[in-house]
Amino acid sequence: MAQPLYRTGQVELVRSGVLAATVFTKGDMVAMSGSDANFIPVSTVQWDTDLATTQAAIADVFVGITWDKSSSTDTDAINVDMSADSVYEFDVPSGTFTLGQSLGPDQDGSNQSVLSNKLEGAVVASSVARSFEEATSAVTRLLVKFSSAYNTSSSNANASMG
Repeated sequence: MAQPLYRTGQVELVRSGVLAATVFTKGDMVAMSGSDANFIPVSTVQWDTDLATTQAAIADVFVGITWDKSSSTDTDAINVDMSADSVYEFDVPSGTFTLGQSLGPDQDGSNQSVLSNKLEGAVVASSVARSFEEATSAVTRLLVKFSSAYNTSSSNANASMG
């Protein structure tokens, strides 16, 4: 898999801590941990029943895309882009995509977990991204915009104030 790439658009960076032993690669999808307000890779969100249910749980706490890497010994805060206007190029399963198609984290093969750096189709309520291009021929990389649950300008169904 290729590393996700930032392509264009306004970036809104937020910073928060990470727990020891948490590893991030630049371009990973990031969620907020439940009780301690630290960033976690979406791949560490607990699997719940099936992919759609897990994607919905991730959408509830989805922050954005990391701009920093973090090793297992780092606990320093990292920068995460939570802008609704940034465009990234992300891996997707080979297929065609419509402009504005809802996307969520891809399942890690037959494992009961998701990947932090690959997207696949998702229902609107469970999506964390939308296709930013039409792909009428099969592609494995796609331009996308992300939808943070913490940015009221995003299309994330969970983004709200209060």
